[in-house]
Amino acid sequence: PVTERFMYQPSSIVSMQNGIAERLLSDLIGRFEQTNLFQNDSESEYHTFANSIQELLYRIYLKEKIDIRRATEPFSEVYLVYGSLMVELGRLEDAKKALEKALRWNPADVRILFEYAETFKMEGDFDKFLDLTKEAWKYAYDKSSVARCCRNAGFYFCEKEMWFEASGYLLASLRYDRKNINAQSELYYIHVKAGKAFSEPTMQEAQEIAEKYNMPIGPDGDMLGMLFVYGKHFYKNGMNDIAEQVLKVVYELAPIEEVSELLNKLGKTQ
Repeated sequence: PVTERFMYQPSSIVSMQNGIAERLLSDLIGRFEQTNLFQNDSESEYHTFANSIQELLYRIYLKEKIDIRRATEPFSEVYLVYGSLMVELGRLEDAKKALEKALRWNPADVRILFEYAETFKMEGDFDKFLDLTKEAWKYAYDKSSVARCCRNAGFYFCEKEMWFEASGYLLASLRYDRKNINAQSELYYIHVKAGKAFSEPTMQEAQEIAEKYNMPIGPDGDMLGMLFVYGKHFYKNGMNDIAEQVLKVVYELAPIEEVSELLNKLGKTQ
């Protein structure tokens, strides 16, 4: 089985010598926490969403009338990098604390959710790992994130030696990330462990697996449906920029004709 981890690009602070990186990040976090800026209250919340799609999804799931405001400091990014560094140093409890703080600032960032889930996988808590993957699924609005959710589910079933279910999710992941080595390695592992008589599920059987365990096997249908509704709403109200952003997300995961027609209409109005 393969461990998947978040890591910044080599130009990031994590690429420095670990001790130096830890001191720099600790100092930065200390300054953040001393200032005590951007605190939530009964009427407003401060977050560091990376884009409009993350914020829209969070607002949809929140289902409360509350003012969402933008914090101007990169809190979630710093805590994410620090949490990743703590994993590298083998300090999983420190990693969890940092990643929990990252989620406070950006609960819609799948990178944080995936990294947090990995800490539990590394400890052998596969049920918690799956629970966090399900949370990430709600915010997995691009192909790579959907593929990662499916791979995580496949890994979970591998650990349970449920080879049929595992292969269904790993095959689904390859529909969204065809060349992913982790998924390919897991499928090879399944065939070795399950033996020559093993056969992979058909698409219909994979869908039945998803229904049985109440998980998507691809994009989250509720998420896509809500984005589509909001995309049409933005379009009808002349909010073309955000309408186009939302509908492009929908079309990437569900390239249906109605979405294509709306995007073409938006293209003509630009």
